[in-house]
Amino acid sequence: MALGLSRVTTLALAALTCGSLAHAEGAPEHTLRWNPHPETPSADTAAEKSGRNAGAAQALDDEQLAPFTIGAPVPRATAAVKTLGGFDSTTTSARARTSAEAGIGNFLALRLEYEHGPGTGSNDRVTVGGRVTFLHEEKHGIDGGAGFFYDAKDFRNEGNFIGALMVGRHFGKLALYANALFGMDSEGDDASVEGRVGTGYRLTPAFQIGFDTRARFNMSSDQKRADARAVNWELQTGPTAAFSVGPIALLAMVGPSLLRVTDPGERARLNSGVLALGGAGAAF
Repeated sequence: MALGLSRVTTLALAALTCGSLAHAEGAPEHTLRWNPHPETPSADTAAEKSGRNAGAAQALDDEQLAPFTIGAPVPRATAAVKTLGGFDSTTTSARARTSAEAGIGNFLALRLEYEHGPGTGSNDRVTVGGRVTFLHEEKHGIDGGAGFFYDAKDFRNEGNFIGALMVGRHFGKLALYANALFGMDSEGDDASVEGRVGTGYRLTPAFQIGFDTRARFNMSSDQKRADARAVNWELQTGPTAAFSVGPIALLAMVGPSLLRVTDPGERARLNSGVLALGGAGAAF
């Protein structure tokens, strides 16, 4: 009896072994190979996955080339520059706005800005400084940043130290951004408060429309300005349009402009007119 069970067990083990060998011989071979040049996703593929554009179109989406509003994200390109010039019938004078930003890493941007137009103390203002991004839309659901700048004006008057907060968000092809800025000189007798709101909507990969608004209030108790013209507050707003090709973008804005001015020995008066700006921008 024991001999019979042993023979049955031996035959069963032999059948299992033969079946396993047959299955191994019929199975396809899997060979591991080393590829010294693995494929990496291209910049275009990465841009498609992130839902963002490249070059100047990307800078426009991030509000880096708007006439007034500053986008919260640090420029994804190495640098973003723009220059706009035009005429403001409010004061029958020319206006110009130029800025350049250089991104360092993905959180810090150094900024240089020049503006020509009516202002308290100077018609030419140069601003230098930097800003950081601490909220990213991909991670936090909103873009957020802060900046610190020095408004040197035309280097002949006392400058203002400016702190700024920037927020923004994308809703598909629509982008919304807002800025709040507060400035004060070292003596504390000159101050300014400024708010900016910008929007952009991409109609086609190369064409974007939007809206940009800037309101600024100047406050001064400096006796040196008692005999000088003062711009109490100003407002510029209007639709914008931009056409981009690669790293270059053409920019335009037209809309109403308001300016409340006080001349020495006179009462404050409100001037109204139309502001028209045109220019170009680039992102590298």
